Amino acid sequence: MHHAHFGLREEPFGVTPDPAFFYRTPQHDEALATLFYTINQRRGFALLSGPPGLGKTSVLFTLVRMLKGTAHTTYLANPYYERATVLEAILGGLGLQSAASPAENHRLFYLYLLQTYNAGKTCVVIFDEAQDLDRDTLEAIRLLSNFETPSGKLVQIVLAGQPHLVETLWRPDCEQIRQRLNAVSKLYPLSPGEVGAYMAHRLQTAGGSPDIFSAAAVRAIAAASEGVPRKVNVICYNALNIAYALNRRQVGCDEVAEVCRDLSLEGGSAPGPVNLNPVALPAPTVAPILAGAFEAATAPELIAVPLQQAAAQAAVASPAPAVPPAPAVSRSPAVPETPAVSPTPVAAPLGTPPPAFMQIPQPFLFFPALLAGSLMLMAAGTYLFTRFGILGLNHRAAHE
Repeated sequence: MHHAHFGLREEPFGVTPDPAFFYRTPQHDEALATLFYTINQRRGFALLSGPPGLGKTSVLFTLVRMLKGTAHTTYLANPYYERATVLEAILGGLGLQSAASPAENHRLFYLYLLQTYNAGKTCVVIFDEAQDLDRDTLEAIRLLSNFETPSGKLVQIVLAGQPHLVETLWRPDCEQIRQRLNAVSKLYPLSPGEVGAYMAHRLQTAGGSPDIFSAAAVRAIAAASEGVPRKVNVICYNALNIAYALNRRQVGCDEVAEVCRDLSLEGGSAPGPVNLNPVALPAPTVAPILAGAFEAATAPELIAVPLQQAAAQAAVASPAPAVPPAPAVSRSPAVPETPAVSPTPVAAPLGTPPPAFMQIPQPFLFFPALLAGSLMLMAAGTYLFTRFGILGLNHRAAHE
């Protein structure tokens, strides 16, 4: 939709891990080198961890391309397997037909590994989203690493997942699995400078210019995305669509603020006031532009963008031009003003004296006390009269 408008051959901010758009920061290069070296040295187990959206799958896809011709690789995404079925999934990924029994499956896998080894290659099994594997399944995977020769492991296993995977592996009952890890790589959010380089790389790969986004817009995106590439992609994609709908050739802070505000309304915490001038688009234009972003990406990772920080940084670095004040609009006398609504009363704390209209004047407090004293005297008199009257009658009767 906006590709021709901005001179792009294709979409620069897609949602799939296309290796052609993979931007290799120093930490991504280090992770790739660590995994590649571990596999070539037949070390067995390797771990790649990091929060969602940082490019773990992109690293794995690039690794598969690097191993092409030297390894037989199977990539298992979303591995919801059990201990009894994980080997069947590996065999299926390698193009092998599983047998009827687990023992036959192990024999089949071992023969395949020997053939691969004799051909001068290695077998690589990659588990993405491995944080969803339970301890028993991880133990079954560990047992597969027992297939080895005196010079190295016959199968190389890569576990990639979110930080929960690390927590699972560091449990006391996962000690044997943890001891098999020969390499551990971690990914972290991008720095603001890396976010700008990441955006420029993707725009140039798609045939466009980095100047499609203003410098202030890049700073705002870096702050709002918190350095997570997946969030950067979704913000940039929607900002491009808004700029296209307004027939603008460059994305500025206005478009970025509009995108961040709309994304935050989808269930995240509401952002505070924004000092950037928001772009007011007609409802029929905004709805189709923003609808696809939440279907294409994981919404919980996008919500609650720190828009105030983005606006503050953008305003300090590149202040917006002065906008003339809007002309005063006269109020129509026919429309009555809305009456002020009194605030809801709040209960006073214990021990607070009542208001003046609820207090009883001092003179009126005398009458209840007088009435109570009179009743007490009457009760005492009645008691004495009854008591001594009965005693007198009894005394007279005794003398008669």
